[in-house]
Amino acid sequence: MRQIIKSQRGDTIVEVMIALTVLAMAFSIAYATANKALLQARNAQEHTEALQYLSGQVELIRARTDNPKVFAAGTFCMDPVTGNVIRPVTAACTITPAGSGASYVLTIDYVDSLSSGAHQDHFTATVKWQGVGTFGPQQEQLFYKVHQP
Repeated sequence: MRQIIKSQRGDTIVEVMIALTVLAMAFSIAYATANKALLQARNAQEHTEALQYLSGQVELIRARTDNPKVFAAGTFCMDPVTGNVIRPVTAACTITPAGSGASYVLTIDYVDSLSSGAHQDHFTATVKWQGVGTFGPQQEQLFYKVHQP
């Protein structure tokens, strides 16, 4: 009878503590991995939004290049609703989407140049924002060149 009782004895407190430590480490690693994946997904979403805003600015420029007097050399942005040039760059060039922690600042630099006798308009559209987590300040640019006779 005593042999049956000895073989049924339970785990010691040390064994339980070791098992809990191993579980805690596994959960910590899983949490860190999931958190990093969420931050990377948010960063990718912000880049996508930024490129959409830049594409919109370039499309507004493209729609207005038939009248070169609309643009003057320097920095400006385009109002996404009216398509008007906003100069100097003001708070109207900042977009904060609903439900988003990001705030995007849009600017366009315009250079009018003559190259080989041809008139060329060079536009550099830039968007800047503060990235999530450890990503820090972010920036994307699109370049647009118009050749006119």
